[in-house]
Amino acid sequence: MNTTKQLAGCVFALLSAYSYAGDAPFATVGVRATSIEVQPNVSIDAMAIRISGPNLSFQKPLTPAGESLSIDQLGVVDAGTYRYEITGVTFTGETERVNGNGRAPGAVLKKSVVENASGEFTFDGRVLTSPTTR
Repeated sequence: MNTTKQLAGCVFALLSAYSYAGDAPFATVGVRATSIEVQPNVSIDAMAIRISGPNLSFQKPLTPAGESLSIDQLGVVDAGTYRYEITGVTFTGETERVNGNGRAPGAVLKKSVVENASGEFTFDGRVLTSPTTR
C-alpha cells in the first residue's frame, strides 16, 4: 500500500481530534455543472475528499496541487443533496515517539496540521447545483 493511500485512510481518523481553522479556508472548492474542482490556497503535503449523499459514500486521495473530479468519477447518480469534506495535511517536520493506538512501542509519528473545508451541493439528475461552503 503506498503512502498516499495510507495517509488518506488516516486523515479522517485524525480530523475529529486534531483540526485547525484559520480565517480563510485552506482550499477553494468550485462546484461546476459537471464537476467539483479543488484547489489548495496554501502549500500542503496531502489532500483527500469525502462525499456522502443518497446511496453514495465516496472517498479519494487528491493531488496536493489540486484536482477536478467529474460527476462520473464521483459516482453521483441519484438526485438529492450531497455533502463534501476536503481534508488537507501539512507535516510540520517534527516527529514524536509514541506507544499504543495500534503502533509498536517506540514508533515514530510525524507531527502534522490537519485542516478541512466542507459544504454541500445538489444533483438534479443532470447537473450539480447550489454549492455552499463553510
